[in-house]
Amino acid sequence: MNCWVANITLTYREGQVAQLGQVYIHGGKICFLILSDTLKNVPMLKSIKNKNQGSEAGRGKAAILKPQLAARHGMGERS
Repeated sequence: MNCWVANITLTYREGQVAQLGQVYIHGGKICFLILSDTLKNVPMLKSIKNKNQGSEAGRGKAAILKPQLAARHGMGERS
């Protein structure tokens, strides 16, 4: 999960605090991330949640293999 973030408060290990304008962080370097609680109420994220709620389609290889495995073991949808 790579991140491009703005208006950052950076706290160094020694306790020093710095304000940064914009930062790009490679996903492998992220250890801990605090997001604002106000993101729960963002309309854009709610529409994404509702869009994905109805389908069980995932992403990547698991989305392809899960239905195949279910059909192989007789767990597929019956009509």
